[in-house]
Amino acid sequence: MKKRVLTAMIVVLTLATVLGSAPLAFAQESTPPTVLRGEVTAVSDDGFTLKTLRGQTVTVVVTDDTRYRIPGVEDPSLADVKVGMAALVKGTWRDDETFTAQGVGAAEREQIRRHIIQGKVTAVDSDAGTLTVNTRRGEWTIHTTDDTRYRIPGVESPTLADVEVGDRVLVAGRPDKDGKNAGTARLIVVLPKDMVKGQGRVTAVEENRLTVETWAGSATVVADQATRYRARGIQEPSLDDIQVDDAIFVIGVKQADGTVLAKVIGIRGRPEQPSQ
Repeated sequence: MKKRVLTAMIVVLTLATVLGSAPLAFAQESTPPTVLRGEVTAVSDDGFTLKTLRGQTVTVVVTDDTRYRIPGVEDPSLADVKVGMAALVKGTWRDDETFTAQGVGAAEREQIRRHIIQGKVTAVDSDAGTLTVNTRRGEWTIHTTDDTRYRIPGVESPTLADVEVGDRVLVAGRPDKDGKNAGTARLIVVLPKDMVKGQGRVTAVEENRLTVETWAGSATVVADQATRYRARGIQEPSLDDIQVDDAIFVIGVKQADGTVLAKVIGIRGRPEQPSQ
């Protein structure tokens, strides 16, 4: 597998909660392999611990036959897998909590960020195979190829022709080497139109519901079993780690009743109080 393909795969991994799963494999096989995606939380002599996108803690065991793919590492091994890396693991279950790895793909978060952009589509040229995306880093020209894959809500076999001006997209791929705002896409994902993201201060916590004060007013955030959490300094954060006055950011989907079903909650903690 080429390194640029792996990088796009790891990008998909970190976004899978929001975007949905994508069929990924290390090689073509007659039976689709079991693939886990998540974050490395601990490394041992015979494997590592993976917190999956659904919040399950899995002990991954490696063998002498386990293959590795890590961007920038010529001959990677278990020694190159680090805590905090995003990882994709192909293998088989030993039991409900232990997984034997046939292949491991992993990347640092910074490596992932260099290969992904997010923004609004301002132009699509199907004949040229390009689209223009307005991002916080400026306007980008994205080239597509026959290998580019698409994920568009409600479209069974999407192509570039299904991407429309005004769509919000995530693009994973390979930036041009000349440093200009251009690149070639391995994956283009059109985000659901009802997806929202924001930040604010928690004013109430009640079971699985948070009341959050934002710049636009008060919002109700609902967590479920699929909600993922991120918190600096907490190995396995959960809803229990959120308290009144905490600052949080949320990525979720707006519901018919006006609440936001959280896909990801980032816990930033309480603002420091000035010393007296």
